[in-house]
Amino acid sequence: MEEWRPIVGYEELYEVSNCGRVRSLPKAVVTTAGNGELPHLAFRRERIMKLQYRKGYAGVGLTKDGQQTIHRVHRLMLVAFVGPPPSAEATLACHKDGSQQNVVDNLYWGTPQQNIDDVYAHGRKTYNLMRPQRKTA
Repeated sequence: MEEWRPIVGYEELYEVSNCGRVRSLPKAVVTTAGNGELPHLAFRRERIMKLQYRKGYAGVGLTKDGQQTIHRVHRLMLVAFVGPPPSAEATLACHKDGSQQNVVDNLYWGTPQQNIDDVYAHGRKTYNLMRPQRKTA
């Protein structure tokens, strides 16, 4: 069952679902036609936002106070459903099974090292045996 929660920082404007969809909420906006007409009030209906994909990850452009910012959907989902990152080290939104599928149950907060380990463990990259491995402390 799909559940919707407000996007932190955009609470009255957008919501994110546990299935990876983002929607804009209904709102009234002041617009002009650009041809010297007086401003008038227009109403925007709720709509599902179109996602943009970069390097296989879904992103969405959210606008607030006239500024648009692109956000990764998996990060929005984790903040809305799990909460903020638990520590200064675990700030990456990671996928448990290595797929880029955005479902809350498939996401967790992780460290950069955990994210790298996941990439190799799920076969998304392989170790280059010709290069010396980094030393770990």
